[in-house]
Amino acid sequence: MYESLNLALHVGDDPTVVASNRTVIGAAQFMNQVHGDEIKVIDSITSEIPTCDGLITTTPNLALAVMVADCIPLLLISKEAVGAIHVGRAGLVNRIAVKAVQQMRSLGAIELHAILGPSICGGCYEVPFQMQQDVIAEHPRAFATTHKGTPGLDLSKALIAELVAAGVSYEASTTCTFEDEMYFSSSPKSDGSICRGSVLMNRLEEITQNLDVVRAKIAAVASHPVTLIAVTKTFPASDVQILQQLGVTDFGENRDAEGAEKSQLVQGNWHFQGQIQSNKLKSITSWASVIHSLDDPRHFEMIEKVAPHPLSIFLQVSLDGAHNRGGAGVDQLYQLAEKVSDSKIHTLVGLMSVPPVGMDPDAAYSQLSVIRNEFLLRFPKADSLSAGMSGDYEVAISHGATHVRVGSSILGSRSPHQ
Repeated sequence: MYESLNLALHVGDDPTVVASNRTVIGAAQFMNQVHGDEIKVIDSITSEIPTCDGLITTTPNLALAVMVADCIPLLLISKEAVGAIHVGRAGLVNRIAVKAVQQMRSLGAIELHAILGPSICGGCYEVPFQMQQDVIAEHPRAFATTHKGTPGLDLSKALIAELVAAGVSYEASTTCTFEDEMYFSSSPKSDGSICRGSVLMNRLEEITQNLDVVRAKIAAVASHPVTLIAVTKTFPASDVQILQQLGVTDFGENRDAEGAEKSQLVQGNWHFQGQIQSNKLKSITSWASVIHSLDDPRHFEMIEKVAPHPLSIFLQVSLDGAHNRGGAGVDQLYQLAEKVSDSKIHTLVGLMSVPPVGMDPDAAYSQLSVIRNEFLLRFPKADSLSAGMSGDYEVAISHGATHVRVGSSILGSRSPHQ
């Protein structure tokens, strides 16, 4: 792909060709951009490419590189320091530009000037309605209506408003990367060209396609009813709202803080499936209606005291006895089950397990099936089985899983900054 001077290492091109391409523009520090808000301050070109979305230096003649398709390449200039910042929708929401300005001023920068390079315009950047609403709640100037009359975002206008408020002068390109055939874009152009490695569809389309695949696979293997729990950890509330639009009603979270926040924004049946911490139980029980990971009688005693509403409870069982990963041993399982089943408020609904690392899923779920069958002899009403994630939910269903917890197969690979 030399003829297009690809500079990115993450889109499948030969790394040696990419390295050769980079030499054409001279010595420069590149970033591994992840749509986050981390900014690195450097004083020389490093052999290891930093993972961040902003670079700042006070070293004269040190070139900084930022790569974009439809996002905004932002250059911040002062006599004392310069910065190169990657500003997309996530970067705008995370206020990476303001953070860069603040960091540069802490390094002594006084008069700052910003240059905004070409990016997609508000007339072309189409987004789901709820995503638009989430962004404009924090950045009203981002509101846009596309040329088709659908919800859009104008990242450039919103970024300019931020910079002006921060006392930064600016100049901005009016070129739209989608409309101008000279530029790569994250959407197909009229000639079919795209920026390789970029998202080729909007988020609604992506989630819809993934969800359809997961639902079809469940239908193909299941001979009994199966509840699909969409695991949304690290993903934004806008994704949960899209899932709700697509008919998903059960959502799973491993982290209390995320569950507490998203459950306020999206109505649904919220499941907590992470390891339980005593100091988090009061909050967890305030937003979750189902707990999948109870493995300690002391935690249930606390639930009895602090839960503001009835809970459906799965007991997590360990398949290898390694308690550091969560799960009660089979010998403790029945004592815990007696305790929960005696509750006049909460309901014991079944068992949950996660296969040990390195264990074959088929063997793990076969072992779990045996444990469950014996358990049902004592607790016949607790007939639900929470098992199976993105990599093995079909196998889990074949061994009797009634609840599967699927995240990345629906929402894509996780990033710490979404």
